[in-house]
Amino acid sequence: MDNAILRILWEVQNNAQWIATAGYNYSFEEFTKSQDTPYNLAMAFLYNYERPKEQYQPNRGIQANYWYEYLTGITPPMPLSRKKHKFKWVLYARKLRKNSHNFKK
Repeated sequence: MDNAILRILWEVQNNAQWIATAGYNYSFEEFTKSQDTPYNLAMAFLYNYERPKEQYQPNRGIQANYWYEYLTGITPPMPLSRKKHKFKWVLYARKLRKNSHNFKK
């Protein structure tokens, strides 16, 4: 485990492996100092560092909340919605309809 932690610390210092996403737009160093909820931090690590093929994994955040409460005795705050990283198909469809209507004139 020590080697894994040393590797991650090296990656933080050298800005390696971490790719910020729209939903969790902060650097690896900012992540390590963040006061965000355990749920959001777990999801940020998942999306920005691990980047698995199956990205919808809400259990990761739920487990982070569980362990945070278990280790600290403090109930973590409810996470804010992070839906801003999802594409808004309804708005895009409206825009397409509006643009296609303008072309018919």
